[in-house]
Amino acid sequence: MNAQSKSVLTMGELLWDMLPDGKKPGGAPANFVYHAAQNGVKATAVTAVGDDELGRELVRQRGRANQRIRNRHHRRLPG
Repeated sequence: MNAQSKSVLTMGELLWDMLPDGKKPGGAPANFVYHAAQNGVKATAVTAVGDDELGRELVRQRGRANQRIRNRHHRRLPG
C-alpha cells in the first residue's frame, strides 16, 4: 500500500497558537492533518471555528496554504 492509497481522519481543534513572534494556525489534529498531507496521505480534519474575525482568518489562511476547507455543515458558534 502506498501513501496515495492511505487516508486519515482527525477530529478536534483548529485554533491560533499565540506565540512571541505572532499567531500561527495550530491545534494538534489540524497540525497532524497538515503534515500527513505534506507526505502524500489523504488527510481530513473535522473541526469548527468561531464565526468571528479570527475564525474567518483561519479559514482564509488554510485556503492560501492549499488546504481544502469545506463548510458543508456550517453552524454559527456563539462567542
